[in-house]
Amino acid sequence: MRGFLCGDPGAACQNIVRELGGEKIDIVRYSDDVATYIKNAMSPAELKTIHLNSALKQAEIIVEDDQLSLAIGKRDRM
Repeated sequence: MRGFLCGDPGAACQNIVRELGGEKIDIVRYSDDVATYIKNAMSPAELKTIHLNSALKQAEIIVEDDQLSLAIGKRDRM
């Protein structure tokens, strides 16, 4: 599935944030390549490795210790 936002710069995002009660959102550049999409979603963390299991639709992501807080996010939430 692909999606996009259009209109006044920032206005569409602000409307979504407002509908979510002020919850912050991340906008992730889509890629058909799963590993690239995951890398984009985990940015700005630098990923050491990504192990994909297509059969189980799972990914294991490894980061260095100094990248862990970037990968997990605030309060251990992505």
